[in-house]
Amino acid sequence: MIRVTVRTYGHMSQALKGTSAEIEFDGRTVGDLLAELITRYGAPLQRVLYPRGDTLSDMIYVLVNGKNIAHSGGVGAPLAAGDTVTILPITAGG
Repeated sequence: MIRVTVRTYGHMSQALKGTSAEIEFDGRTVGDLLAELITRYGAPLQRVLYPRGDTLSDMIYVLVNGKNIAHSGGVGAPLAAGDTVTILPITAGG
């Protein structure tokens, strides 16, 4: 079991029912954490994270300790106790 802090912004906060949570779970990767979050928070979160089934949305950034997982293994990126995982929507405007 490891414990991480999950922080969210924008519509992600609605899906997780808050902007920050301490999550203790069995797992070692970002993918394991996301699966745990979906188990706890249900279909609304799954639709936001995985709108096309099994591929993480390209409209979401996931950061581990401030570093984008796109550069460190994607959902296979490792997690350790005490890490901070930030999930935020990409915003655009014109």
